[in-house]
Amino acid sequence: NLVGFNIPNIAMVEDEWRESMFHTPWFAEFSPLPMKSKFRQMLDAKIQEKSIAKTDGIVFVNKDFAEKFSHKKSIVIPNGLDFSLMKKNSKQLKKIKKQFNEQIVLFLGRLELQKNPLLFAKIAQQLEAKTDASFLMIGEGIERKSIESFIQKNSQKNLKLLGWLNGSKKNDFLFASSIYAIPSLFDPCPVSLIEAMFSQNAVVGSNVGGIKDAIMHNKNGLLCKNNEIDEFRNSTKLLLNHSSEAKKLARNARKTAEKNYSIKLIAKKYLDFFKEVIE
Repeated sequence: NLVGFNIPNIAMVEDEWRESMFHTPWFAEFSPLPMKSKFRQMLDAKIQEKSIAKTDGIVFVNKDFAEKFSHKKSIVIPNGLDFSLMKKNSKQLKKIKKQFNEQIVLFLGRLELQKNPLLFAKIAQQLEAKTDASFLMIGEGIERKSIESFIQKNSQKNLKLLGWLNGSKKNDFLFASSIYAIPSLFDPCPVSLIEAMFSQNAVVGSNVGGIKDAIMHNKNGLLCKNNEIDEFRNSTKLLLNHSSEAKKLARNARKTAEKNYSIKLIAKKYLDFFKEVIE
């Protein structure tokens, strides 16, 4: 009867769950009731509460979740990554850098409010006159039109929308970039962050959820206050202007990914927990 809640659904209704629900429009597909319905909100919270209470064990993907939901038998197990799928192609890396720039700041994720892509666009716009770096966005979503309008309004040249890229094409850009920005308003445990860390990017991320579990400020990345554009801009500028510091953070990020997020390690943690609950 073990139910592991290692899925985004629990994240959508975590601590400020009413607000979080509005940040992920696709979450509405799971219920015929409108998102702003008070009954809908009460029902979702009640279902979550009762579901957790009835489980024999529960898996949380980050420490925040574990602290906010009490359960007699629980464990924190983050998402993992099969590093064997992350292959560095030096030839493609050179092509990307030649096409865009030696310094690339990357955003990878859904273009939806939760991921806060417009903040990334604003950071690029504010730094356009201060750096030659290229800002690239991989992903699609309902915020794309807003970002395109922002780019057109500001005659922005340093920001490119690449759409969805998968597999080796996505990996090529991860390895070609030097800085990975993840300004999410909330994020349970983003796999893209693990990919960026393994690809030796210096990370600039929001101090929320699974991001702050993975990133130790000034050791393997930089953490910023949630949705605080000044901190994000200044942190990104700092890493662009101090390549030695960026490389140090990037090396440490790779070590953290290999140590804590390999798929074999995560699978073992699940198996050990399943055995503990069953026995």
